[in-house]
Amino acid sequence: MLVAVGIEDASSNHAVAQETKPVVRVAIPTETRSRIPSNLPLRVVVGDPRGPCPMARVDASRGALTDVLPDEPSDIWNNRRNKPRGRIIVPAAVDDTGDLVIATDASLLVQYTRDGRVAWQSQVRGGAATTGPVITSDGTRVVLNSAGHAWGFGRDGSFRFDSDLGRFGTSPMTAPLPMDDGSVVVAVGSEVVVLGRDGSVIKHANVGERVVGGVVGDGAGVVVTTESGGVLRWVSPLLPRKIGTFRGKIAGTAAKTVANALVAVVDGSRFVLMDLSTGTATTLLSRAGLVGPPVVGDVDLFYVPTSAGTVLSVSRSGVSRSIRVFAAPSEVDLGPIVADKSGRIAFVVPTGPVGIIAPNGQTRYGDSIGCVLPTDLVPAGPNRYAVVCNTGDVYLFGS
Repeated sequence: MLVAVGIEDASSNHAVAQETKPVVRVAIPTETRSRIPSNLPLRVVVGDPRGPCPMARVDASRGALTDVLPDEPSDIWNNRRNKPRGRIIVPAAVDDTGDLVIATDASLLVQYTRDGRVAWQSQVRGGAATTGPVITSDGTRVVLNSAGHAWGFGRDGSFRFDSDLGRFGTSPMTAPLPMDDGSVVVAVGSEVVVLGRDGSVIKHANVGERVVGGVVGDGAGVVVTTESGGVLRWVSPLLPRKIGTFRGKIAGTAAKTVANALVAVVDGSRFVLMDLSTGTATTLLSRAGLVGPPVVGDVDLFYVPTSAGTVLSVSRSGVSRSIRVFAAPSEVDLGPIVADKSGRIAFVVPTGPVGIIAPNGQTRYGDSIGCVLPTDLVPAGPNRYAVVCNTGDVYLFGS
């Protein structure tokens, strides 16, 4: 007798897909059944994590580029009547149905439906979340907390695992990376750790210095950045290899370009591009008041917000244009920005309005939401995006 275990390709499992999902079946002799974990599902879902924003900065490149933003922002809903306990100090995630997942410093993980209702909330015991939640290819919500634990919850809020990573360190701050095989790459201290679908540690490697920013996808491996600005690539089973250095503190996270390079805002005054093949770092722009992380547009066009209320459009040859989005009486850091493939840019001004910059540079403003400290701005499906505030307020905008 044989036991069949299916492996389903999630990349073909979108709601719009009509074709039959490919399933690879592996025949396992009956005598080996005792060695198969009892919690192994009949179907193991693999493929790229689904949704408009399953991880911090949209996808594995951390480039914050989405398919389509609205032409102008109109308020769809906000959570003022069902605001969770605590502040939101980490990025949010959005799944393939438009549900939005947030974590608060009151140790709560909360999921809102696309129409603003609270679908569920779960307690993350042992400390507040220190990374934003990510959504794996099988729909598991994974978040790390200050005690160095990785928590996993199902799409419906059901508990899946609590993995103690305390032996690697505590208070992990680096944005995790869900992989196409259902695993998640996290960084705790100087260790880069791969977690399986059940939260178990599959493998890990020490890069010699605390990892910061976000784990960036790089084909078969990952790229990480360190406190001093170092850049390392890890392709298991090889040891991590240093590529180069940004020579300074990276603001937010570095992002990968379509031309195999990393870009980052360094020390708040330099916008730097590093060729991942050679490790050569080139300063594309030197200017005070740059705010990271940058957005990577198509064909190596980059968008960088500033503390003077502008967004800079930067190419390899330098600044191509500067767009003032808000006439502030004094300097104000723009909150996080995202862009779409046509060149629209969504932004939020602290204590001020939200807005959309059109490809021609025209700015259209929405409501002033009074978000003193924007934590995140995330795509939430076609023509929709959400603004998440430190105070726990969440706003959804659309066309």
